[in-house]
Amino acid sequence: LAYMTLTQIANDPDMACVLIDNLLNEKGTNIAIKPFAHYLTPVAEGVGHEPASAGVKLTFWEVMQRCRTHGDLVFGYRKVNVADSAGRRWVLNPAHKAKQVLLQPEDELVVLTRPPLPPLPADDQSFHSTKEYVTLPPDHCKI
Repeated sequence: LAYMTLTQIANDPDMACVLIDNLLNEKGTNIAIKPFAHYLTPVAEGVGHEPASAGVKLTFWEVMQRCRTHGDLVFGYRKVNVADSAGRRWVLNPAHKAKQVLLQPEDELVVLTRPPLPPLPADDQSFHSTKEYVTLPPDHCKI
């Protein structure tokens, strides 16, 4: 892994901050395995939730969108309750992302996720600031 990281940085120096600051830093992004149930959302009609026991047919693009709303980036899944061992293998970066897959709540997703931020102290009112902010002209950030 170290050699691959150094090779990537040598080929593209701009990747150094991404790789070191985010992926290799203990406070950066983590790889986690989360149950699909974590991403079950309120039904589009706005009433109730998807049934926890029923599977949901989604494309990988739709799974990616659900994970994104939680701040996660999915790059694979694994069916848990499948009779044959071949069906329980991890599917990473599926080639056919538009193909629907039936995911059960207990199925697992492998995601890049950030550790949660610690809660603000109860007496911290800094987010209720009354400061006025200056709007910069559009040409201020020209490169």
